[in-house]
Amino acid sequence: MSKAGSSSQPLGGPWYRNAWVWLIIAIPGMTVAGCLFTIYLAIANPDERVRDPVEAAAEQAIP
Repeated sequence: MSKAGSSSQPLGGPWYRNAWVWLIIAIPGMTVAGCLFTIYLAIANPDERVRDPVEAAAEQAIP
């Protein structure tokens, strides 16, 4: 015996049609993409070595 308001289909439909699922997937995905971009920038543009003025003077004094 079935009730008048019941149906055999799920209420929300397939999971991939729910916007909240994509929002929850997109946040970690954008975080990973940002991390990879930051690593790329760090490798492609290395920092120059900062020279200590005392060390520079010592190197010039040694013949």
